[in-house]
This record gives sequence, C-alpha cells and structure tokens, in this order.
Amino acid sequence: MKTLAVIAVTVAALLGLVAASPAGSAGDALPDLVPIRSYLKDRRVTFEAGHKLLRFSNGVGNYGPGALEVRGTRATTNDPMTAIQRVYQMGGGFVDVEVGTFSFEIPHNHWHFDDYVLYELLRPDGTVAATNDKSGFCLLDIARVRTGLPGSPRDPVYLTCNQGEFDALNIGPEGISRGWTDVYDWTLEGQSLDVTGLPAGIYYLRSTVDPLDLIDETDEGNNAATVAVRLR
Repeated sequence: MKTLAVIAVTVAALLGLVAASPAGSAGDALPDLVPIRSYLKDRRVTFEAGHKLLRFSNGVGNYGPGALEVRGTRATTNDPMTAIQRVYQMGGGFVDVEVGTFSFEIPHNHWHFDDYVLYELLRPDGTVAATNDKSGFCLLDIARVRTGLPGSPRDPVYLTCNQGEFDALNIGPEGISRGWTDVYDWTLEGQSLDVTGLPAGIYYLRSTVDPLDLIDETDEGNNAATVAVRLR
C-alpha cells in the first residue's frame, strides 16, 4: 500500500485502543499475499441457467513475517462497515489501518471483505475477455503452504470469521497466518467467469489479490498469478 492512513482516534477508541505509529515501518510484521497457481489449475467449464461458466479454485498464501488480520467496525448501523487491518509489531503492540470496507450479502447472510480478489480472463494480446470482482467470503487458515517458515503456526489460528449479523457494529477478526493459505473451491458462488459466446482458443486466467492496493504488505509486486486456459 503506497500511502497508509492510520485510523482516527475516534475509531481507535471504538476498538478500545489507539494506534501508536504508522504501519509500514521496519518493526511491522506484515503479511505477503500471493495467489497460488496450482489452485487455479483446478477448474472446469459448466453450463448454468443458459450461461457457459469457467469455474476454478483459488488459494491465497501468506509468505510474509506477519499475519493478515482484518476486522470491521462502525459507529452506528447506518454507517458503512470499515475494514481494519491490524498490523502486529515485532517488539509487541500493533497498529490499525483502514483497508476498505465490508458489505453484508443478504443471500449469504454474512459480511464480505470488499475488493479482496479480482479474477480476469485475458486474450493472448492481453485484453480482458471476462472479469469478476471477488469479495472474500471470509479469510481463514485452510491449508499450510510452507511449513518451513519460522514463526508459522503449526495449527490454524483463524478458524472463524466472527462475521456477526446485519446490525453488528463490530465483526472479526479474520485472517491468514504466516505460512497458511485461504482456499476457495471452484464449487463456491463467485468462483467463476462467464465465458458465454467467447471463441474457442487459448486464454489466460489471472487472479490478483488486493487489486486496489489497500492491504499493507512486504511485497506489492507478487499479487497476481496467471495460468493458461483452453476454451473449446
């Protein structure tokens, strides 16, 4: 994230704490989010309600020194739910920064972390043939992706999203621990691109985590993964 906004004292007070310093300093244990190409290879074409869909799985691993931890807060039920990234510091303590919003999805009856992943199908010339903005259903420790990382927990830490109800003022925390990945199976709603009417041929499926560059990470240059796809 190029520019970080520290949460205002009023919001921090709502959470029961005040940020001590801006995130992004050398003492911050930041995450490093990377889409994992092998999950994108778990895919198939289905036909649903007159549409041809390319369905695929997606996994986002965290290879940074710290966890990605996100929670939501708002002052009243009429306010938007602000998404807060909690950045833990090496010497103890933490800093909270705003990283977007949560939206309540009535069909799913829970809160989604907005603008978490963008899915695109690209033509060989790089132009976009199909796209799908993906909001995270919730961020969890689903599978361990790199066991040798120092400080990576042996057991999952984020087991539930604590998403609350429609009238909740606070939700979370949810997140992805160091060395773990959050996985979305191809069977889930939103894990698809509508490819109805596209000509047969080679395309490229691209998954980009944090496409709006809101989450604070150690490396902002490895947030996309691409695999080749043949449509018939």
